[in-house]
Amino acid sequence: MKKIICSLFACLMLSVPTVYADNDPILIMGELPTGPMRMPIPVTAWLNDGQLEITFITNVGIVDISVVNDKNVIVYQEDVDTDITSYVDVSTTSWSSGDYVLIFMLENGTRLSGMFSL
Repeated sequence: MKKIICSLFACLMLSVPTVYADNDPILIMGELPTGPMRMPIPVTAWLNDGQLEITFITNVGIVDISVVNDKNVIVYQEDVDTDITSYVDVSTTSWSSGDYVLIFMLENGTRLSGMFSL
């Protein structure tokens, strides 16, 4: 019964349009190669004054960061070594209005993602 209620709630939340303003955090969710993540998410992301600000809370090795627009086109991609840097700042000023997905692929196969709109 709990699974059904949780699934219905998740579907409801995904069907409600979300508008993100400056200084709004991007909700990052994760999935391990073996299933849903149960550990703390090692990254935070915010939209702030035309910038996508990404901070890695812990070192997780090399991370592939991608941003995909609503036409499924990659508008940003970079590999980041979190042992060297914990902060990435991406300008969004040249991107068109629309919905985007922020994707992190960690070395261990963990996939993290979050949605945002400009």
